[in-house]
Amino acid sequence: MILCPHCQSGQRQTKHGKTRSGSQKYFCGSCRRSYTPHPKPQGRSPEVRQEAVRYSLEGLSQRKVARLLSVAPQSVANWLAQAGDRLQVLGVPEVPPELAEMADGVMEQDEVYTFCNAKRAQKNKTTGEKKTKSIRPVSSM
Repeated sequence: MILCPHCQSGQRQTKHGKTRSGSQKYFCGSCRRSYTPHPKPQGRSPEVRQEAVRYSLEGLSQRKVARLLSVAPQSVANWLAQAGDRLQVLGVPEVPPELAEMADGVMEQDEVYTFCNAKRAQKNKTTGEKKTKSIRPVSSM
């Protein structure tokens, strides 16, 4: 039997949906509050985050790392930014002094996001003909 953490009542407890992470939520009819008795942790594990940083250090792009780990590319970018201060903890050798002077403590990321889309030909609802836009040639002067 599930007890309400607010009023300690075991009666009138009903299921009340799920959280984003998939944990069952309950509603207490006595105190009219909702609660989650056994919440699941949100986010990715530290091992997945470290793996993303290792892949990036090996030369893979953020987008490729995101595909390999089945996460969003922005998550990989955030993890890399967070790991910037603690790269030595992950086993990366120290930066040579001549490079450290040039870098001046700045970590940069360069990732280009592109989007390619082709417009499909639209059908005329009455005649069923496909219509496409034609591109006019530019007149030379």
